[in-house]
Amino acid sequence: MKIVSSKKARYIIFITFMLVVLLSIMFNIIVSSVDIKYIATALSVNKYEIQSKLLIEAMDNIGVCNPEDATKIWSNGLKIRSAAIQYSVMTSKLKTQYKADVDKNFPNWVTGTSSPWVDSYKITEFIEESDNTYTFHVTFTTKTSTGTVGDYKAILTIVKQQNFWRISNISMDKELYTYTGINS
Repeated sequence: MKIVSSKKARYIIFITFMLVVLLSIMFNIIVSSVDIKYIATALSVNKYEIQSKLLIEAMDNIGVCNPEDATKIWSNGLKIRSAAIQYSVMTSKLKTQYKADVDKNFPNWVTGTSSPWVDSYKITEFIEESDNTYTFHVTFTTKTSTGTVGDYKAILTIVKQQNFWRISNISMDKELYTYTGINS
């Protein structure tokens, strides 16, 4: 059995120690650079922007199971001044157009005015155009603290998109534009 010289043993221990130190330094550099990148990303992104994006994307995966509900939800969105509610029952194509209008006209997605406001709505007519398309006529009543201001009409085309009923087209009296956020 051969005994390793003390000089050679010290050399092996020194090399091993240096490798451990070098690997430790490299590990710390990698970990700290990841943390810095993560912190920089977290600080540069507003958590509300992320939440909004995820909620908007979620709306593409939920919907209503009958055409009348799409009309009621959208109409209620006018009444409670919520662009998000209105948006939730639109087709993908209409959502794209609507989002551009609302971002420009009501960036906080609170539509309408405090006075006059949409006080109520009534579905006055619905027509089954085909198995997958309905048309709903809706009358909206606006009020102020002194009473009724006027009644305005909207016609909604509701289509089946994937498994849900969604609004594909909206035509309305120009007085309703303010309550919807739509330009024209």
